[in-house]
Amino acid sequence: AVALALLDARDHVDAFEAAAAALASDPVLVDVRAAQARLGDVRAAPALRQLFATGDQRQKVLAAGSLGLLKDKTAVSALVAALPVDAAPRVQAAAAHALGLTGDGAAEEPLLAMAGRPKLYGPARAQALTALAALHSARAVVLAAQLVDHPSRDVGRAALQLLAAVPTPWTEAAVHFGLDTPGLRGEAAKAVT
Repeated sequence: AVALALLDARDHVDAFEAAAAALASDPVLVDVRAAQARLGDVRAAPALRQLFATGDQRQKVLAAGSLGLLKDKTAVSALVAALPVDAAPRVQAAAAHALGLTGDGAAEEPLLAMAGRPKLYGPARAQALTALAALHSARAVVLAAQLVDHPSRDVGRAALQLLAAVPTPWTEAAVHFGLDTPGLRGEAAKAVT
């Protein structure tokens, strides 16, 4: 299933559906459904929402990303529910990424709260900023300007992605900092206005 999805075998989506039906509760079901999502088959969405709600961490991560690929707006509330502090860090990161892909503005406030948490798992914080950039969140610009010099280069790059998505004249100093900092220069160059 994964290989066929990577080969963009859209003419075989019915075979994926048949395989998923045969697997029912098998742990590899999520892989088949994720492959369907990669091919844009929306029939996978209900099963992916269920796997995100009840699966183990691996299943939740794959289901979240797949729901994002499908731009499944009905999954937004479940994805937002995975952002709080007590959620598994990798699930938080996957949910934030998926929310950015859905493009649903209802996710802006929880993503902003997540990105503002100082002791958050670095990749999850970076994904929250990237999702806010995808949503063109003007409210996140102040936070992004502050996070450009974050010790994690992933967070700094994500902050610069947001500054590039929402150009704001007063963030010029943060962008110049990025231009002078190895590991940030590429994203900073995209943010130059």
